[in-house]
Amino acid sequence: MSLPVIDLFAGAGGLSIEATDAGCEVKASVELDQKACQTLRANSHFHGNVAENDVSAMTGDDLRSLAGLASSDRICCTNRLRDSCHESNMIFGMHEQLVPYEV
Repeated sequence: MSLPVIDLFAGAGGLSIEATDAGCEVKASVELDQKACQTLRANSHFHGNVAENDVSAMTGDDLRSLAGLASSDRICCTNRLRDSCHESNMIFGMHEQLVPYEV
């Protein structure tokens, strides 16, 4: 089973492409810029479901739903997102380090 990934602040999608190349399965990408989202959707095999949305307006349940994950699945967040990730079942870690993930 590959590691499911949700790409936040996806931009043009470079992280998703590298995650896919590393054997992960990108389930969803979130980006606010309309043109970037058009690029992501045109290459959906790398980016999963694409939401043109402000990440700070989304909850963990919103992200899980977009990615097709169960409400009990844990989501990893970087420290930069700690303030907007309030659900108790999120895992936090340094964005420079690999964060444990449980399904």
